[in-house]
Amino acid sequence: MGDALNLSSDSGAGLGQWRARAGLLYYYSTIDTLKEGSEKVPYNGPPSDVQNYLQLQVKMHLVTLTAGVDSPWGTGLTVIVPWVSLWRDDNFIQFKNNNTLGVTESGLADTEVRVRQDLSQALDLGGPRLGATFGVVANTGKYLAAPGVSKTYIAGQTDPNATGNRDVSIGRGVWWLIGDVDASYSALSRLMFYGNAQYRQPLGNAVDGFGWGSEMRGSLGARFTIIDKYLSVAASADLQHRGDATYLSPENGERIAYPNGGGTALYLTPSLSSTPIEGTTVTLAARQPLYEYVNGQQAVQNTAVFVTISGSLGFGAKPAPPPPPSTAVIGKPAQVPEIAALVVPGKITLVDYWATWCAPCMKLGPRLEDYAKEHPQVAVARVDATAWEPPEWAKFLPDAPGLPVIDVFGQDGKLLRRLVGPDAEDFQAAVNPLLPAAPLPAEPTKTQP
Repeated sequence: MGDALNLSSDSGAGLGQWRARAGLLYYYSTIDTLKEGSEKVPYNGPPSDVQNYLQLQVKMHLVTLTAGVDSPWGTGLTVIVPWVSLWRDDNFIQFKNNNTLGVTESGLADTEVRVRQDLSQALDLGGPRLGATFGVVANTGKYLAAPGVSKTYIAGQTDPNATGNRDVSIGRGVWWLIGDVDASYSALSRLMFYGNAQYRQPLGNAVDGFGWGSEMRGSLGARFTIIDKYLSVAASADLQHRGDATYLSPENGERIAYPNGGGTALYLTPSLSSTPIEGTTVTLAARQPLYEYVNGQQAVQNTAVFVTISGSLGFGAKPAPPPPPSTAVIGKPAQVPEIAALVVPGKITLVDYWATWCAPCMKLGPRLEDYAKEHPQVAVARVDATAWEPPEWAKFLPDAPGLPVIDVFGQDGKLLRRLVGPDAEDFQAAVNPLLPAAPLPAEPTKTQP
C-alpha cells in the first residue's frame, strides 16, 4: 500500500512563495495469486479455479488524502492519510462455491509524515532539480497479529487466541523511518525525466514478535506533454526490494528468519494527466507487475489502477529576487564567457553594445572603427543587442540603464571602465589617457667633421 501512497504525494518545489497542496487518490487492486519464488503456487482442482490452494479472492480499495505546505525556501511538509477496505473470502480458505464474501478489514492505515528540502538552489544546479526527504510512518493502522507464528507476546498488547493474518493487515504494527532523494530534469520544453530512490527502516518489531525487513525502492521515468495543460503521458519503471523478515522462535524465543517474507518486484507504471484548471491536476494510472520474486510463499497483487486529483494554491508575497550580478566588475576579467572571448590579449579592447534602434549607437560605430585604425594598440568588438529578449539583457547588461554602452578592457584583459550614454559617445576622453605615450623622435646623428 505504501507504493500507492508515494505516487499520491507531492514532493514540492522551491517556488519562491508559500504554497498549500492537497490531493485525493483512489487505488484498486485484487489479490488472487499465491507465489513461491517467481512461480505461481498451483491448486490441485479444476482448471477454472484460482491457481492457489488458499483460494485467495481479495479486493483492495485504498483512498488517501494528501495535504502539504511548501515554504519560499524550498522546504515542504507533507502528510499522507490512507483509508483501506479489504474484501476477501472468509479466513482465506473458503471455496468459491460457498459464496462467502465479506469485508475483512477497513479503516485508517499507517500515516506518513514527510519533510522535503529542495536542494537545487543551494547546489546551484541550474536546470536539474534535486530534493531530499526525511520522514516517518506512524503506527496508526490496525495490525492483525498472527499468534500461530510466535508464542512470545508482549503482555496485554495482543490476544493469543486471535485469528489474524498479517497478509491482509491494514497496518504493519511498527513505526518506520523514511529517507529518499529525488531528481528531475527538463531536457526539452515538453519532455521531463525524473527519478527517485528511497530507503525505509522499521523501528523495532510488531507486538507478535514479527520483524519486518528494511525496504529499498527506486524509480526512473519520463513525462511528455502532448497538449499544453490538457494532456501529458508518462511512464516509470519501479523497482522494490523488501529485506528478509524475522520472528521469535516458539521453542527458545530466539529471532530467526521468517520463511515467507521479503522479495523483489519490478513494476511498469504508465499514466495520463491533465491540468484543465490552473493549479489542479487529474491523473489516471495503472501499475503492472513485470517481475516478482518472493521468499517462501506470499500473496501478490495483480494489476492495479488508480486516479488522483491534486491541486495547489500559492499565498503570501513572493520575496524580491536578488539583483542580478553585474557584468561590469572593475579590475576583473569579463564576467560573461561570450564577452571574455572578444577581449584581445595585449591590446586595449573596446566592447561596444549597440542596436539598430539606438541612434547614438549607429553614429558611434564608425567613429570606433576609425579610432581603432588610428591606434593599433586598440581593438574594437561590437555586440549586436537589436533582437535581445529579457533573458539576454539579464545575462549581458543586467544593470545598464540603456544603450550605448562601451566596456574598456586593459591589455591584461581586466575591465578598466564602463562608459554609458554620453560617456560612451565621448569615449576618446576615457581611452586616450590609457594609450602608451608615443616615443619621442630620435635626434639626428651628428657626423664628425
